[in-house]
Amino acid sequence: MNISYDIHCHTYLSLCGSESATIPYYVQTAKELNLDTIGIADHMWDSKIPFPDEMRCSSAASKHHSEHVVNWYKPQDIPHCRQILRDIEETDTQGIKFLFG
Repeated sequence: MNISYDIHCHTYLSLCGSESATIPYYVQTAKELNLDTIGIADHMWDSKIPFPDEMRCSSAASKHHSEHVVNWYKPQDIPHCRQILRDIEETDTQGIKFLFG
């Protein structure tokens, strides 16, 4: 079986992502692995929606980022995450298709 995509990748914009997880990094890795599609699945919060108390101490937050337990998703708002769209526009993707959502 030949898999040509990875549709659940986090970038440097997600608190759980690595600082090296940039669009150029994903282009290079996709080429090495013969992938033609990369899906960006960064954590994102719409700041217009009230933040539920039960998400303030999510298990992911306390496991990975104890200093960010309170409001872990909140700083990863839509304007913050839209940076990746600008990164895609500014990068030669060498034919790699990027999905964002």
